Amino acid sequence: MMKYILVCILVSARGHQANGADPEVHPNAGLLPDACGEIAERRLAEGPAAGLYEFPWMALISYDTKHGRDFKCTGTIINSRYILTAANCIKNLKIAGVRVGEYNKCTSIDCQLDQCESHIQDITVDEAIVHEDFTSQANVDNNIGLLRLHDPIDFTFKNVAPICLPVSNALSSVTIDGKTATLASWKFRKTSSCALNKISLPLVTRDECIKKHETSSFVKLEISVNQICADEKAEDACGIVSGDPLMLEAGDQGGRRMVQYGLSSHGLTRCGTDYPGIYTDVSKYMDWILSNLKQ
Repeated sequence: MMKYILVCILVSARGHQANGADPEVHPNAGLLPDACGEIAERRLAEGPAAGLYEFPWMALISYDTKHGRDFKCTGTIINSRYILTAANCIKNLKIAGVRVGEYNKCTSIDCQLDQCESHIQDITVDEAIVHEDFTSQANVDNNIGLLRLHDPIDFTFKNVAPICLPVSNALSSVTIDGKTATLASWKFRKTSSCALNKISLPLVTRDECIKKHETSSFVKLEISVNQICADEKAEDACGIVSGDPLMLEAGDQGGRRMVQYGLSSHGLTRCGTDYPGIYTDVSKYMDWILSNLKQ
């Protein structure tokens, strides 16, 4: 039987990098691997379909429901024992486990071009860590959490690897406004939810995001300083789920890597609207993430 503990740990107040906190010199910074975000094979597939090994950090979170086990949220591998996800994916929910190495949820053997993969890893969860200031009402904020796995992920397989986080000063200081990010998800409108997909989303400034949401005739969402926005008016962006990573290709000491800057959080559910989607700004939570990691 899975040992499951829900933990809310008091680490820091809002802002998360306030008080001069520097994640680069955090005592737990070494728990995030230097080898991460590899993009050598990211162009195996073009279009909405992701490459078979393009995003090996993607994780599926499974839940026990009255109809059996179901995948409802996603997350990303940040080291061999931790999955980064949204708080609303874990708070007060009965998690069955985490699956890594998956590409097509509907097949036991996944093939693309001349490559096939069949190895997946299903791992139970020892600990769920929800941000202590998470609010889940209309104006969602601090929507971030961690899952500590019972067993470490075996990284000897090609289809599992960690994503880079903006822990270094070089990556955390990158100006992302106006850049085009990549979102990976198993659920986009007009595309199959079986296989992993990707889409490009332009990032918009917080001021622009606020102005657009102020004109909404639906629920008016506040945009906090801990969030970033992406233009999702393209119909294909409909239906994304909490925990999906918003990534940018960025340079650091290890060369060009895929870095996770955003975490899908919430937004208006109507498709084709001009209201940007709202994402947790991962760079604002690096001190919180590191403070909640352990060997």
